[in-house]
Amino acid sequence: MKKFFLAVLLLTAFSFSREVPFTQEDRDRLIRLEEGQKALQKQVDDLKFIMQKQNENLQKQIDNLQTFMLWGFGILFSGMGILIGLVMWDRRTAITSAKI
Repeated sequence: MKKFFLAVLLLTAFSFSREVPFTQEDRDRLIRLEEGQKALQKQVDDLKFIMQKQNENLQKQIDNLQTFMLWGFGILFSGMGILIGLVMWDRRTAITSAKI
């Protein structure tokens, strides 16, 4: 049994110590991988550019919406103030004519 384990141990040690040669096919495969990686990086950069443009457009739309809402609330509160002033003026004139 000890001889069997020793034989397996030596066999595995020799099989792992063998150097695998770097072939032309491996070199070509690495070159294709690098080209694919460059193409993928270009696509990622293009997507980043598109997302940046969309983010800028969205920010402009949000700014326009905020401006519209500020104008809308300004007009609404101004109208309410004018209405309250008109009611107060009308009450004052109605009270003064009733006193006479």
